[in-house]
Amino acid sequence: MDNSGQGNMKWRRYRKFLLVFTVLTGMAFLCMWLYTSEPRKEGICKLRRTRFPLERAGALAVRYYRTLAEQSDAIKDVPNDLSHNVRFFGIHLPKLELSGCIDQEGEAFVLYLDTNANGLLSDEKCIRGSRKTARFEYGKKKYWFFSQYDKWEYWRFGPITLEDGSSPLNNNTQFFLLAGSLKIIQVYPVDSYIGKIRIGDKVYEVLLMDSDYDGQCRTIFSAECVQERWPDCDSIAFDNDGDGLFRHVFFHSVEEIPLPRMLKIEGQYYAVDLSENMRRLTLVKTEPEFGTVAFNNANINVCLLSDAFSGYINTSNGVYSLPAGHYSAYCFKTQIKVEDNNWEMNCQYNTGQLKYFEIKPDQTTRLEFGPPLTAKVEVLKQAREISLNLKLFGSGGEMYRPNIQRNGKVVDEPSFSILDENGAVLETGRFKYG
Repeated sequence: MDNSGQGNMKWRRYRKFLLVFTVLTGMAFLCMWLYTSEPRKEGICKLRRTRFPLERAGALAVRYYRTLAEQSDAIKDVPNDLSHNVRFFGIHLPKLELSGCIDQEGEAFVLYLDTNANGLLSDEKCIRGSRKTARFEYGKKKYWFFSQYDKWEYWRFGPITLEDGSSPLNNNTQFFLLAGSLKIIQVYPVDSYIGKIRIGDKVYEVLLMDSDYDGQCRTIFSAECVQERWPDCDSIAFDNDGDGLFRHVFFHSVEEIPLPRMLKIEGQYYAVDLSENMRRLTLVKTEPEFGTVAFNNANINVCLLSDAFSGYINTSNGVYSLPAGHYSAYCFKTQIKVEDNNWEMNCQYNTGQLKYFEIKPDQTTRLEFGPPLTAKVEVLKQAREISLNLKLFGSGGEMYRPNIQRNGKVVDEPSFSILDENGAVLETGRFKYG
């Protein structure tokens, strides 16, 4: 074969390679364009499955638990090689109670979790954590080297999968467990669904989360979902300000809410329709029926979670019109004037009569909170230590944070005295905020 024939063969191979490279490059750019392009149809969102974005969201999906030095009655047996640093905990998910312990081996963290719910940690595998670093940005920045962020190092375990028969949950249930220290652990879902939706002239990023850990994202908020802190339902978030984060800041903004049947965006109410496979979200304009809530104190700023409306409401006369539905007050603050003093009090999670209430069409629901306040001291004993916790309760059963303000300044910490059986003072001191 002459040199021209060999050259033609090389050219044909090169053209074949160039054609394949061009096609693959074109497909890559097409996929990138489809992913980054904004939706054209209003009210329709195509969702894709993704890892849960811990650094961007989690107010309702992430659960926090304090660990204890002493094991609970739910734990019957533990491994023999645990150190004196071991801490025990219980995980309380909507349909499941799990026990476990976390220990330290050198610099590494290890985990034993009772995945088969038999109370024996000694028959469980040792789960070794992987060290991670999270970056919590203050907001969306154009260039990474101009970003402002906080770093947080932690140990992550998982994804953890429950064994067959360990719970009524289906086999799709998975979660991560992380610990920055041995004293507090966090649990969060493995996957979520993300997409973009057009409402009017604005495009919102949407995040759908499996906040009740049942392997799906279809549980709507209801009266049965109301718990001490987290609603036992799924949640959805809208990036309203376009900063790339799904925020839930006390008394400021609510971008992450329980999954509702109806929600409000830019003054308009929309009915929520989610497909069976959780890949398509549709918002349809609707006009709800309204009722009224009447508070016994006039000035209140309250965060409401609901199947009909979630967000902050402010009232200076104690009356507010709301769509008919089930509601739970996540937190609130109130200002009350007594003689010449202005008092400001904050309440979170344990909101008394506001914890759950229903608004019915064309009816008024009356709720009570505020003074008179009742002070109670909770005594906790752990090993050889005894702690005293001061708790303040209002007339509606709500519990206030102790840092009450008077005329814009936090009042001094309350003092206490410990007496013996004869009334003699053994010890005096002051409570500390926080």
